[in-house]
Amino acid sequence: KRMEFYPPYLNSIINDLKVDKICTSNKTHYDFFLRCGFNKDNLVLTGKPDTDAWFVEENITKKDISPNINQTLPLITFFSFGQFNYLNFFYKEEKRNWVKLADDFHKVFIEVIKKFNGNIQIAYKLGGKSARDFYPGFDNFMQEVISLNYEDSIVFLDSRTPTIDLLKVSDCILGFHTLGIVEAMFTNKPICYGAWGELFDDIKDTLIPFHKMEGINYCENPLILKDCLIKIISDETKVFYHRQERDRNIEEFLFKADGNSAQRLFKVLKEVYENFYK
Repeated sequence: KRMEFYPPYLNSIINDLKVDKICTSNKTHYDFFLRCGFNKDNLVLTGKPDTDAWFVEENITKKDISPNINQTLPLITFFSFGQFNYLNFFYKEEKRNWVKLADDFHKVFIEVIKKFNGNIQIAYKLGGKSARDFYPGFDNFMQEVISLNYEDSIVFLDSRTPTIDLLKVSDCILGFHTLGIVEAMFTNKPICYGAWGELFDDIKDTLIPFHKMEGINYCENPLILKDCLIKIISDETKVFYHRQERDRNIEEFLFKADGNSAQRLFKVLKEVYENFYK
């Protein structure tokens, strides 16, 4: 949707946006700026420098992430989402939202925590956009968790916690419409993508097509999500992933994630600097 929505607007003010170079994260990003009217001589594919962190050897433990994480328990990282994720800009007239989907996710959490008598933990990762990511049923969810005496099973982490470090120590990653799922593909950990409902079915072709990707576990209803999480925690079956498919998806979203993105970016900066002072 961004490829449809923004280029006509940016093209109309292209003369106010002149720069020496635009460094882009992937081919889609590159094509976006071409559609906006930028000359290809001003565009460079560098990838995202923050992905270089995946190629730095660090001995990170769960305790390094939070003192509330128990190193002996399975850790599921959940990228939280709210009622309006992605809907704000592109579906302003849409009356439906993601509340029912989020309700189902949290009901599954309660059932899975009960199944293991609280002997698991969910790293509840909040994003940096609180208004967008707000889930109206959160207080009721926590009240139920507390009433069951399972509050230690939920560990809250905000945007100050580095996602890459968290993913390195997680045993499973779970999310909806988030690029955190792409980041998780750097790992060999099981990834669950949960998405269902009338709204999702109606607009899924305009979302990131996680539901079509190999290498992650697409859970198309709450029962499948619950079963998938239980199997992962129980280690009853190796829930599949395909390294080759994950690598292909990483390249699609992050260009060459090879540990040299910052170096490519610096090379462009040096070139721009030297041309300016010729």
